[in-house]
Amino acid sequence: TILVHCGCTTKQELELIAKREATIAICPISNIFLNTSILDIKYLEQLGINWCIATDGLATGRSFSLIKQAISLKKIYPFLTYERLFEHITETPAKLYNRKHYTGRIEVGTNADFLITDSVFTDKDVFFTELFEEKLNIITLSF
Repeated sequence: TILVHCGCTTKQELELIAKREATIAICPISNIFLNTSILDIKYLEQLGINWCIATDGLATGRSFSLIKQAISLKKIYPFLTYERLFEHITETPAKLYNRKHYTGRIEVGTNADFLITDSVFTDKDVFFTELFEEKLNIITLSF
């Protein structure tokens, strides 16, 4: 089960969500625009609830950019590193949709997405900082 927003859930409801092993998709830009609550990430993680960053840009007329969603969430929760935010945009949904094992690999018979930039990085923290500060010119190729 994927639940979206869940900003008005009680602790008891969140405990039930954790027991059912549901995932919560958080759309911070929409929550801010609609003036609704954003879940306490620390509490979600304490309960072991999977969460991912999502967008419902069509519903609110706001951004489709997952990077912008992540930046918005980081403003609320500065302890979230860019690497963790990236994980909750990519790896968490891949696990949820059971795609982690057959996409993104460079092997015959798999789907692969490549992000190409004109920059060279030897430090992942520098890469994530530039990505989330929107300093990279990125082209995405899918095979």
